[in-house]
Amino acid sequence: MQVTKQQLRDRMVLDHLMGIEDDFEDGTVFGNLLDKQVKQFNPNASPEDLERIKERCRGELKLNRIRRATADAVAARKRLESAQGKLGDKTRWPREQNLTRQAERLISRRGKLSRKYEGIDKMLRQIADAHPRSHEEVFQQLEDRRARLPDARPFSAARGWMAGFRKDPTRARSWLSKRWSALGLSPFPRGPK
Repeated sequence: MQVTKQQLRDRMVLDHLMGIEDDFEDGTVFGNLLDKQVKQFNPNASPEDLERIKERCRGELKLNRIRRATADAVAARKRLESAQGKLGDKTRWPREQNLTRQAERLISRRGKLSRKYEGIDKMLRQIADAHPRSHEEVFQQLEDRRARLPDARPFSAARGWMAGFRKDPTRARSWLSKRWSALGLSPFPRGPK
């Protein structure tokens, strides 16, 4: 591979600017430094040629920064994987498994749940598999599946899942959040509904 004189000059400019983390835009300190280096190694170039050389150098400097950042990220990932391997498999449990264990401990402390709550929990697990987008969808599905009502205030007073939700949405959401997290179900998707 043959290297032209211009490529050699560009390489000399780049060697003087390596390690500087900047975009080398015109008017900035590093932009002026780039301009000075380009003029120093290309004294007979026209203003248009100088601009083309500066743009080539800017592009090459950006590529070098991206390559360094990529190499740093790969090295960091390898260090993280190595550290995780040394810690063992216990740290790799998914969040849901940890929550499920917490929920099992919480439920076992309270004693055995009534059949009513066991049925509600079973339906909540089935509904969670469908990945509902809002609390209202969960209450609608509980209503459609004719799940028994809990002894919680908004539902027992209103005598229905959706009626309880409409009557006191804050209390209904609170009840659902407590059951949902006690069962260790995956959280609702964030963002606008």
